[in-house]
Amino acid sequence: MVDLRLVPETVQANLLASVTLEVQVEANGQEVSLVQVGLAFDPAHLQAVPDSIALSDGSPLNVLLSKDVNNDQGIVTISAGRYSAPLPSATFRMARVTFNIRPVEETTAVEFISGGTYATRASVGGVSVTRGLFGATVTVQAVHP
Repeated sequence: MVDLRLVPETVQANLLASVTLEVQVEANGQEVSLVQVGLAFDPAHLQAVPDSIALSDGSPLNVLLSKDVNNDQGIVTISAGRYSAPLPSATFRMARVTFNIRPVEETTAVEFISGGTYATRASVGGVSVTRGLFGATVTVQAVHP
């Protein structure tokens, strides 16, 4: 079964800076053909950069199927898949997104969405193989330079 994680898990950044997070897929020997990611964040603290969403270098899920940003609601969605063998079954980084930090000096989180329309899931052949979203919270602490 597959676990998903945002890396790095903890980031310290200066006010008005930006941070890039990657979705890490920990397949644990399970083949994966599709990963759909929904991320939630506080738009008062962060703003996703739409043009920054891309497949991670060397991602075995080599087709970016969709990406969307709603900075008003604080939601990012990313879907990537692979249409041919071999399907990945080891740990890999799938996609990355950059967030601009708003001028608010606080700690905030970026979390996987676990249910509903924007639910995060890994699948093979249309069957979910998601075990969990362990370590799925990334804390961004805005600090003065």
